[in-house]
Amino acid sequence: ILVLAGDSGTVLEGSALLAVYALGLAVPFLIAAALFVPAMGVFRWIRDHYVVIQLVSGAVLVALGLLLFFGRFWWLQVYLNRFFRAIGLA
Repeated sequence: ILVLAGDSGTVLEGSALLAVYALGLAVPFLIAAALFVPAMGVFRWIRDHYVVIQLVSGAVLVALGLLLFFGRFWWLQVYLNRFFRAIGLA
């Protein structure tokens, strides 16, 4: 972008390009800063329920591993297709 700004016709065009570039870099950080405080509540909930989250995640991993090991992983696709068709997303 520096080369493009330097090669632009006028200083005003180059400055505009660099300003838009800087704005594009700043926007994600501004969004993250704005959402930081609301996200703290979510992080607190996760911390309070961490053991349950670990147990459920482990059970899902074991179930998926067993489906894969016994060659029945396609069951997951069948049930997901039925579910998405039932809610109108297929």
